[in-house]
Amino acid sequence: MSNPINLIIVLVVAFSPLVIYALLCIRKNKSEKDDDAWETTTARLTGDEEAFTPEDKGTHGFYKAPDQKTEYQIVYTVDGVEYTKYINETEAAGSKNGTVRIKYYKKRPQRFKVM
Repeated sequence: MSNPINLIIVLVVAFSPLVIYALLCIRKNKSEKDDDAWETTTARLTGDEEAFTPEDKGTHGFYKAPDQKTEYQIVYTVDGVEYTKYINETEAAGSKNGTVRIKYYKKRPQRFKVM
């Protein structure tokens, strides 16, 4: 018969990485939901567009009629580093004079949300 202590040690060693990963994910999500972790700035639309047609299969395996999607390039600067990202048509529709208000995550400025 196996020793119950050995079984407990094996279970702890096997599941500890999963528990640590879950705790880190919870901590990350809490910090990103905090409003103090985000900063507001203005990004400018550069006028560059990227049009693409996503492939989309219908329910019976046939391809649907393709919808062309357009994304607009924005540029913003944080601490002297310039970031270039793309936003969709809906987000770009709220632009005024070629600018868009965004919030970026202070710890990782490449993460942003259009306001």
